[in-house]
Amino acid sequence: MRFLFPTLILLAIGIAIFSKMQPNVPTSKDNASSEVTKEVEYKLKFYSGLAQKPDPKTVEEEVRNRITQDKLVLAYADKRGITVSDNEVEKRLEELSRGAGSKEKYLNDIKERYGIDKDAYLGKLRIELLRQKVEEYVKKPLIEWLLEEKKMKLKY
Repeated sequence: MRFLFPTLILLAIGIAIFSKMQPNVPTSKDNASSEVTKEVEYKLKFYSGLAQKPDPKTVEEEVRNRITQDKLVLAYADKRGITVSDNEVEKRLEELSRGAGSKEKYLNDIKERYGIDKDAYLGKLRIELLRQKVEEYVKKPLIEWLLEEKKMKLKY
């Protein structure tokens, strides 16, 4: 239960690391390091409003785990032709922005609070939707599937 709230928060804002059309998974060590640094900064900025702030090293570890998970999801989805359309991303953005009055206001609030621009945020929505689709496809909780995938990759 102790990790449920931070996990939900990470899911909400950690729709991590991806551009609008093609998810931006770091390919080189320098790019990966830069991307991790950027994501850690986003998350620490988000956590700054909380009374109990997590350790930056813990946040960095969560970001690195998320990048690894997203790589597995992307590879799996690519092999099986699982995709997320622009319309699906737009629909999700509309759902999330209802309380803000408009999509533009919602996206401006995200940018002001976390420093995430529109394209980066839409990329994050895209990968979250892809994660949901893969979870539906494998018919089990994504974290359970990811643990199995990691074990399989480590065996071979």
